[in-house]
Amino acid sequence: MTRLADTCSQTGLSDVIGQTEGVVFLDFTVDTISAQTNDPVLWYMKDSGSGERYVELYSNGNLVYLENNGSTIANITKTGLAVGRHKCAIAYRNNDMVFYVDGVQIGTDVSGTPSGFSTFGLQYHNAVYSGQQKVNQAQLYKTRLSNTELATLTTI
Repeated sequence: MTRLADTCSQTGLSDVIGQTEGVVFLDFTVDTISAQTNDPVLWYMKDSGSGERYVELYSNGNLVYLENNGSTIANITKTGLAVGRHKCAIAYRNNDMVFYVDGVQIGTDVSGTPSGFSTFGLQYHNAVYSGQQKVNQAQLYKTRLSNTELATLTTI
């Protein structure tokens, strides 16, 4: 028996999502990394316009954090992600964005103003994509955690 991958999204969350700073944490398991029509977005945030923040797993094993408000303000890549369990977090505030994967700081961006968002979703895909990862846990923080706290939170 097979079924489509689970997805969820919720709008109207601007009071839950940190509008000027915050952290998004995700504990997930990757079953396979292979070519597919659409590379899966593990989680995303959106506003009513062109602003978005998301983490996407590419078929080459790259895990990418992208933040934009009409133009890219952060684009940080973890290369060579393997099959198995992983934890990632992004922290954001004005001119201070960072991406952690499995307890390691992958990169930073110190030149951008994140947008406020009102929609949060997990496991974005379309009908031709069957999910190849499972979300174990997702957390939103309305304030930016310290880098030490991010390393601890994402350590497997």
